[in-house]
Amino acid sequence: MPRPAIPFFTAVTAVALLLAACSGGSPAVTPTAALSATATVRRGPDQDAIELAGIAGTAVKKAQEIIPSAVLHQVDVGPVTRTLVFRFTDAAATEELTMTASSPDLPPDRWKVDRGASPLVGTKEPGIDLQAWRTGPGAVTRAAQAQWPGCRVADLAFLSFNGDLTWVVFCDLPSGTVSGTLDNRTGVFKANPAPPAPQPLTATPKPPASATPTPTPSPVPTPTQPPTATPVPSPSPIPFPPTPSPTPRPTVTPIPTVTPTPIGPTVSVGNAAFLVETAVDDQQKARGLSGRDILHQGSGMIFLYTREDTYGFWMKGMRFPLDFVWIAGNCSVLEITPNVPQAPPGAPDSSLPIYYASRPVLYVLEINAGEAARQGVRAGDQVGFSGAALAGYRC
Repeated sequence: MPRPAIPFFTAVTAVALLLAACSGGSPAVTPTAALSATATVRRGPDQDAIELAGIAGTAVKKAQEIIPSAVLHQVDVGPVTRTLVFRFTDAAATEELTMTASSPDLPPDRWKVDRGASPLVGTKEPGIDLQAWRTGPGAVTRAAQAQWPGCRVADLAFLSFNGDLTWVVFCDLPSGTVSGTLDNRTGVFKANPAPPAPQPLTATPKPPASATPTPTPSPVPTPTQPPTATPVPSPSPIPFPPTPSPTPRPTVTPIPTVTPTPIGPTVSVGNAAFLVETAVDDQQKARGLSGRDILHQGSGMIFLYTREDTYGFWMKGMRFPLDFVWIAGNCSVLEITPNVPQAPPGAPDSSLPIYYASRPVLYVLEINAGEAARQGVRAGDQVGFSGAALAGYRC
C-alpha cells in the first residue's frame, strides 16, 4: 500500500524537471561505445523521482477519499504531452480508479477522474511504495537514449510487478518501436527485443441493433447499453476496428520481433505481443476504451466472446484512432481494420459508422492505429493467450 509520506514539491518545479528529463530538455547521453542489452544507471533517489513521488502522494490521498482502500499500481508519464496518469484499484482489485493530469502543473482539483470495473480483477499486486521510489524518468530516458542513439521516447510507465518497482520505456526509431525496462532498486536497464507495454485501454463495441447492421451511420445503441459501444451480433459482414492499439496492414512488410516476457495478460499475434486489458462482461465491452486520452504502445484491449458471430463496433467517445484485429475461432487473424478514426466531437450517434468483420469472429483486439503495420501483424497470423485473466479462453 503506498504511503504518501514523501514531501510534496511544487508542481512548477515538477514541470521543469519532467520536461527536461522527458522532452529532451536535458542533454542526451551519448555513449562512447554502444551499450549492451543491459546497462546500469545511477541508483538515485533522483530529484525528478522525488518530485514525481510527491505528485503521486497527492494522487494517493485524493484516490483514498474516493476509495478508502485505493492502491496505486502504475504511473504513466507522457514525454511529449506531459500527461501524468495514476492508476489505482481497490484492495480486492474489483474496481479501478484512474486520475489523469494533462500536465504536471495542473491543480489536483482539475484532474480527470475515471472509475469503473478493474481489468485486474483477482490480481492483488502490491502497490507502489512511494518511499522506495529511487529512479526518475530522466534516468530512464538517458539510459534508453544511450542504448539506442536517436531514440525518441514515446511512453514511460512506472509500475509494481511481483513486489518490484520497474520503469518501462518505449522508443521510436526509424526501424520501428523498441522497449526496455529499468529496475528501480538496482538501476539495471535491459533492452527488450519487442515492446512489453503497461496498462492499456480501447475502443467500444457498438450496442446491438434490432435491424441488420450496416457500415452506415444509421445504427444507434439500445437503451440498455451505454452509448459508448456495445457489441452486437449481426449477419452483415464488414471489416470492423476494435479499440485503440496498433494493428498490422497487409500492405506493409512485417518487422520481425520477439515476444517479450509478459507482465500481465498477454495476446501474442504472430511475432508481436500486446499486454492487454480484458473486456468480458457487457459493462466492460460497452465502455471499451472510450473516454481515455491515451493507449500505450504495445498494449490493447481484447473483447472476449463465447461464440463466433458478427459483432459491431463504433468509435463513440473515443479520443484517438485504433486498429481492429479480428480473431477467428481457430485462433488466427481473420482480417485487420486499420486506422479507424475517432468520432468527431459532438457528432450524433446516428451518424457514427459501425464496423464489422467480413465473417464471424470469436475475439476482437483493439490497439493503437498503425501499430498492426509497425508490428507486422497480418491476416492469417496465429494468436495465443497467456496470463490468468485469459485462462479458460481458447487460444
